[in-house]
Amino acid sequence: MDGVSDFETTSKLVLARGWKDFSEPQRKEFQQLLRDYLIARYRSRIDEYAGQTVQVVNGREEARGDYTVHTQVQTAGKPAIQVDYRLRKDPQGDWRVIDVIGEDISIVSNLRSQFQSMLSQGGPEKLIKSLRDKIASGQAAADNQQGAM
Repeated sequence: MDGVSDFETTSKLVLARGWKDFSEPQRKEFQQLLRDYLIARYRSRIDEYAGQTVQVVNGREEARGDYTVHTQVQTAGKPAIQVDYRLRKDPQGDWRVIDVIGEDISIVSNLRSQFQSMLSQGGPEKLIKSLRDKIASGQAAADNQQGAM
């Protein structure tokens, strides 16, 4: 995940206007916590895809030079699942994943809507504390099952 993902851009997209409310140390911590949270939250889902085939079906250029790659994940005896990857070039010119959209649900949009209420009620520290607590307690993995922060 680290080698192909751009957590700084993903963090900015998740926080949207809230990014400006974070100090530089808070931004760095949030990026690391978001990375850890996503890994914990989606690890079991990724493990479920072992042995399945992934086919790139097409792609399209997006605004600001982003690119979306459309894939289908096929499991024997089940309908294919569409998973799209939104990519952006980093300063070195390498493509990095900034969002994953599974079955028309964007991770960035989903987290943004969940985090906005925390930010409006308690600011950056409340959100950072919540992420720390969820990761430490193992709740991040349970969030995957519940679909919630």
